[in-house]
Amino acid sequence: MVFDGFRVCLRPLLPGLDVSDLSKAFISYTDVGRSKYVRRKDLKARWYFDCECSRCVDPADDMLTAIKCSTPGCSEPLIITETSEPCYIACPKCRGMTDDSTVKEAQELMKSLPASFDPQCPAEK
Repeated sequence: MVFDGFRVCLRPLLPGLDVSDLSKAFISYTDVGRSKYVRRKDLKARWYFDCECSRCVDPADDMLTAIKCSTPGCSEPLIITETSEPCYIACPKCRGMTDDSTVKEAQELMKSLPASFDPQCPAEK
């Protein structure tokens, strides 16, 4: 569940989940479509806690902030986060190197994204 003023929007995180079964609905204090860094920063600033939910501790969540390998012809995702130290990254697939300035540029772009997007529920009837 995501709150928008006095409205609640149910956004299933898993395909095929029945949103009419409220026993499987949980309240989110932040927009779950945002990166782990932004979600945790928002929760700390607004609700004064460090989130340790399964999604926030799952390393696979970092795919939301991955960048594409800079080697032509390779599209392997390279995992970076908004807070990691900018450095050269070796691609695990082609072994090409992505330089630290590319990583830093991607991090700055991630940090400049808006805190939230249009809260309208696209499936509203």
